[in-house]
Amino acid sequence: MQSTVAFFIIGALCLLACVLYFIKASKLKKTCTARCDARIIEVDRQHRDKRNEYTPVYEYRINGVTYNVRGNSTTSRKKYKVGYESFVIYNPDKPSDCLIEGKNSAGKTGFVFIFLGALFLVFGFFL
Repeated sequence: MQSTVAFFIIGALCLLACVLYFIKASKLKKTCTARCDARIIEVDRQHRDKRNEYTPVYEYRINGVTYNVRGNSTTSRKKYKVGYESFVIYNPDKPSDCLIEGKNSAGKTGFVFIFLGALFLVFGFFL
C-alpha cells in the first residue's frame, strides 16, 4: 500500500514538473523575438557516472552588456569548440532570457518527465 502511494506521488510530481517545464519553454518561445550573434567562450566539462559530459557556454552582447549562458545540450564527446559562432534569440525586455540557436531542450526533457510520470503512475496502479 505504501509503495502504491509513493509511486502515485512520484508519478504525479513528474507530470507536474513536465507541465511547468512546457509552460516555461512556451513562454520563452513567445517572448524571445530578437536575434543576435553569440560565440562559445568555454566548454564546461563535468565528470558524471564515470564519464565526461561537455556543455558549451555562450557569450552575447546586447546594448553593450555581455551575457553568458550555458548551452541547453550536453554531450559525452567534446564536439563543441571555443570560438564557434552561432546566434541566440533573446527577449528584448529581458535580454538574459534567451534560446540558443532558437532551440530549447523542452521537447526531449519534457517527454522524459512524461514517460517517467506515466511509468510511476502505472507501477502505482498495478502494485
